[in-house]
Amino acid sequence: MKTLFLSGAICSICLSFLSTNFAEEISPGEASRFLMQTTFGPTDDEIARVQKIGYANWIDDQLSKPPETILPVIADIHHDALAIFKGLGHNGDIEKDVMAHFRETFYVADNVGEEILNRADRPVLEPDDQAFVGREAKKAGLSEGAMRTWRVKSLAYDEADEPELEFIWWTQAINGNDQLRKRVAFAWSQHFVVSFYDGNIHLLGIEAQADYYDTLAVNGLGNFRDLLKYVTFHPCMGTYLTYINSQKTNQADTIHPDENYAREIMQLFTIGLWELNPDGTKRLKDGNPIPAYTNDDVRELARVFTGIGYTGGFNSRSALIDSHGACPTGSPAKAGKYPFGQGWSDKAAAGKGPNVLDYYPSYHDDGVKVLVGGRKTLPAGQGPAKDIDDALDCLFEHPNTPPFISRSLIERFTTSNPSPAYVKRIADVFINNGKGVRGDLTAVIRAILLDPEARHPSERLDTGKLREPLLRFSALIRAFKPTGQYGIFKMYNSRKLMEEEPLCSTTVFNFYHPDYGPPGPIVDAGMVAPEFQITDAITSIGLPNYFRDCIYKGTVVSRGLGSTVKLDFSSELPLAGNVDALIDRYNILLTGDTMGAETHDIIHTAVSQIPASQPADRVKLAAYLTSISPDSAIQP
Repeated sequence: MKTLFLSGAICSICLSFLSTNFAEEISPGEASRFLMQTTFGPTDDEIARVQKIGYANWIDDQLSKPPETILPVIADIHHDALAIFKGLGHNGDIEKDVMAHFRETFYVADNVGEEILNRADRPVLEPDDQAFVGREAKKAGLSEGAMRTWRVKSLAYDEADEPELEFIWWTQAINGNDQLRKRVAFAWSQHFVVSFYDGNIHLLGIEAQADYYDTLAVNGLGNFRDLLKYVTFHPCMGTYLTYINSQKTNQADTIHPDENYAREIMQLFTIGLWELNPDGTKRLKDGNPIPAYTNDDVRELARVFTGIGYTGGFNSRSALIDSHGACPTGSPAKAGKYPFGQGWSDKAAAGKGPNVLDYYPSYHDDGVKVLVGGRKTLPAGQGPAKDIDDALDCLFEHPNTPPFISRSLIERFTTSNPSPAYVKRIADVFINNGKGVRGDLTAVIRAILLDPEARHPSERLDTGKLREPLLRFSALIRAFKPTGQYGIFKMYNSRKLMEEEPLCSTTVFNFYHPDYGPPGPIVDAGMVAPEFQITDAITSIGLPNYFRDCIYKGTVVSRGLGSTVKLDFSSELPLAGNVDALIDRYNILLTGDTMGAETHDIIHTAVSQIPASQPADRVKLAAYLTSISPDSAIQP
């Protein structure tokens, strides 16, 4: 084992390296480390399963599981919420608000609370709630009526907001069986970024966001060319990167095609900034890197994405229609296909509505277009559908795309600094999966996870990666058999604690830039460590404090929503009398068996000072110190 200590302005961490041997049986630590790369956190059952069936068979088993999607859950709970509001005597306006803008139902809940209070013919609160109101009113010095109003509003809000996308995302991430597919979807959500923080995306509604994420989940292990098309044609992407309603140049009205998507589909989604060798290293001319595209290329490609709008009319900003019953059968979520012109709602089920994208040829620039420095020329008069397909083909077939996408995915799963040889091996699989197919993402992900550099890390100092805060937190929860009230994990606004929340990055560059490296030894060594960009005063202090609260209280509390997620330390309590055994258990679950001797000794000394008659305190302190250790922060 070899350790490199890296010091930065914010914190000090260590990189640990663990060698394995393919000829040997899989140890618990090796299985745990594999699951850190492929799931939202190792569990006892999954560690045993990997040991029993092996890495490749575990991947095959995961691929055989049907995708678990978010949108059908939201649609079902929306339906239940409607029944609740209707039962309280509310009209169609309330129904429309609940169905179309569910995130804004706190306002609806206020109205519901007031109306319940004004109805003398029905009990307002259960007896336990009445007692609570009396106690809290006295404590707060408020009238019982005022406290009663607050309590009813609080209960109504809780009922209304339960289908929050993040609640469902966390519930599925923690308990879902298709863990590999979920990790792949999370990786793609950080590559093909759209963000709920954008006001226009917010207006599309929670269903559209859920469907976008489901599109990544259902198609994330398909073919990259198909995924690129599904993303391009999704209203969330068209709205976020603003090519919806983009139109051809009109000099008289100073109108020009929108360049946002044209730029980002090249820079971030397919070919990157610089021309690449097959192993991902930059091509050089006179010692300098060669740009992969120019501003002229951006302008030419922007002309392709013109004349696309909603069926409500070009320049329409119509809100998405309600389509309960259509949402769950939308093409991405069910059929795994996304034919252009259907939008995210199933046209056959709901009819063509204002949320569906459509072509407006009169606004499309139908002239000749020369793409990416002359790699492809689009003839005049093709129309928007053919122009877009040809442009996507051009980017898909570009020699940069295999190494660019391969490196991006490697960074998400195994290491921030893959060797050129590792990148080339994966890029070769992207080019040809062994059956002549380009862009087979199942083959690419399998190759990344089973590559010798992933399963048998070398002694190089650039092996491994910093675990992003959200994945450290999800692993902590999964390690201790969590349960959620009513089966729901009410965790909300994780960005305040971890600077990460699904589909909520502040920019199109994700929560952190893929090429970021913290000043100091890492940059000096020519390496990158992207996740360090959010290793700041918030996550370095807030995350350990949050881990402490979750472990010591045995519950995960989220923004005043109550202790809805409980952790179970019953498996650890019998080990409290044997500190070494207790630490060994946490070493497997939380560090992938990479804990160094120094960390072990520090934890042992601290835990041993607690009397053996206080087993719960021993168990929790050992868990806390392991979870915040450098060994747990780094995925080797």
